[in-house]
Amino acid sequence: MSHFATAEELRAELGAFLREFVGSETGRRAADAAREAGLIGPLILRTVNPAAAVWLDVSEGRVDAAPDGEPVIELELEADDLHDLLLNRLGPVEISQLYETDRVRFAGPPEALGALAILAGQLQPFYPESLARRGRQDLLDTPARPTRTLWDVDGPPREVIGKRRPWQRPKRTAEAV
Repeated sequence: MSHFATAEELRAELGAFLREFVGSETGRRAADAAREAGLIGPLILRTVNPAAAVWLDVSEGRVDAAPDGEPVIELELEADDLHDLLLNRLGPVEISQLYETDRVRFAGPPEALGALAILAGQLQPFYPESLARRGRQDLLDTPARPTRTLWDVDGPPREVIGKRRPWQRPKRTAEAV
């Protein structure tokens, strides 16, 4: 059972906090930085349980206006996981668990995903403030997920450390030196 009764309720809360962000001084600075760096374009945030989608274009300061082209970044996760992430309830271990158990999926160029990680830190404080202003104490009071738990994954763990990425230069060998 999700913290959100319907997709419309989830979209309303996400849209409200994202609009507050893009209309704020922090949001305007983020938009300027995104335009200057050319890193953040349209982002589509998809949730499951309930299934919802919200578009965010930081560089244009737009929320829910689907752009003409494809999103630069796609992010998908469970609505409750997004809620916990935005309430700053997940540490590095729990975030890693989301990835290792295939509960978060993302796609986009590495530079844009890196910029998204920075942007997430700027966005996060707006979510609990927006919930409080909108009288959503019920969402603020939802229980946090258990931490310090063990988990299993089907098959071998995903290779993350030591795996060459497509954008990385080849390793230099001793012969090349």
